[in-house]
Amino acid sequence: MTMFKPLLFALITFSAVGSFAHQDDARILMRPPTFLFDGNEQGKTLFLTDFGARLGFGGFLSNAAYHSWQFGSGVDTALLSFSDAAIWRVSLSLDALADSNNSIGFRMAQTHYEFFSALEFKVDESVWYAGWRHRCRHAADSTPSRIIMKTGPEFGFNGLHHVGGFDLIWHASILPYVFGQNEDLSHQHRLNISTSIQAEYPLFDGIKLFASGGLSTFWVTRSDAKDYHLFSSVENSHFHFSPGATLGVSIKGKIGEFKTYMSYASNLDAGFDDKAKQIHIVALNAGFWF
Repeated sequence: MTMFKPLLFALITFSAVGSFAHQDDARILMRPPTFLFDGNEQGKTLFLTDFGARLGFGGFLSNAAYHSWQFGSGVDTALLSFSDAAIWRVSLSLDALADSNNSIGFRMAQTHYEFFSALEFKVDESVWYAGWRHRCRHAADSTPSRIIMKTGPEFGFNGLHHVGGFDLIWHASILPYVFGQNEDLSHQHRLNISTSIQAEYPLFDGIKLFASGGLSTFWVTRSDAKDYHLFSSVENSHFHFSPGATLGVSIKGKIGEFKTYMSYASNLDAGFDDKAKQIHIVALNAGFWF
């Protein structure tokens, strides 16, 4: 097992460099807040003390354009731990969409990349953090997809509470975008405030039922260029909302968890075609979480 974890870490890091699939919308699948704190020691600064990773695949049950399949991978690392209650976290992920518009019914339609780096501070079983998040998405196989890029500082809290037989995980964050790119000049995101909650209930030994819900609130404005920044002109300012939800089962094994779940998501701007269009999608997903 001690030899297996570094090999697994290397494999998933290689497959995940650069990415994401929450696509900026409500976070509807969460890990326990302190999952990267297991290797810490009080009074010591240590390198690469812990990691988490995921591999997943899903199929869409709704009929949104260019959405037939989704798949992706990601890795989170405690790059440095400064004590048993403080780490420097670095995360990379790669997610993609595929449609059915070719001879094999599986055409790459869009890729999503994300980088996240933050200082995290543990308080009991919860975590406060301050960091930097970069997200972007790109067309694949000549689909009519705009390049959408957003980046900025993020401040948030991930909490864990026990209520009866339930574990409740919740998240709240604020993310102002200081740089961005979107060719739809009337739909440029300047701020994202996100909240989510996930309830888990043990059914049998190692098997949990989970359900979650979340809401992202976006401040959206018009600008005069596809590239915008913190001091770009602000016109036609308005707010939009993006909800999401899941219901599923997780099965814990010796090296990780298998999760299967139904998800609903609302994306304010899926990035396809010339103009932003909010879409509502339902998917059946499966994945391994290490």
